[in-house]
Amino acid sequence: MIFFEKINPRVFNVCCKKSLTKLARKTIVKQYPNVLINLNSLKMEKDIKIEACKKIDTFDSNKRSNGWLLELISELDGFTPPFKGQFYLTVVEPNYFKGFHMYATADCWVICIKGKIREVFYKDISTKEEVEMGDGDFKKIFIPRGCPHGVKNIGAEPAYIITYRNPPWKPELKERLDISPEEIEKEEVWGKIRDYMNEFKNND
Repeated sequence: MIFFEKINPRVFNVCCKKSLTKLARKTIVKQYPNVLINLNSLKMEKDIKIEACKKIDTFDSNKRSNGWLLELISELDGFTPPFKGQFYLTVVEPNYFKGFHMYATADCWVICIKGKIREVFYKDISTKEEVEMGDGDFKKIFIPRGCPHGVKNIGAEPAYIITYRNPPWKPELKERLDISPEEIEKEEVWGKIRDYMNEFKNND
């Protein structure tokens, strides 16, 4: 425990920025008799843990590489204390489009932290929306389950995007539907989307 009583701001700042030598402790105790210094009790209750993040290569609907994603935190990783969902970093190379895809069971929140992107999503076959963000324009986008979406890197460098997804992705749960940009506005594709969503609703 380190407890300071009635120490002026100058002394407090020095104590915060520098470790206390024996001479410094003696000086403080002499000038401020109400100060209690017990450095031996500074022990962490838990050990520091380090674990590599999971990196996953990503591909478009034609199986061409378009970047990668990095799982940051997940309730399934065996490392993070219990919480709901999953955070991951996805990277899109310049001029590449990642998508379209749709999740049948998960909602997503998306933020671009580096580079510049155009997020594209469809509410239905005739309602398309585009949002540009990045390069310091830090927007958050909520993408509900069942909404086909994709992202285009419109900058000159790789774009880094953090996504919070709830519930987390499971490889054994085939709830992601990939859709090519050329087919996203076809009626038969939206029939497939509807059937796909109903399949998962019926399995709940």
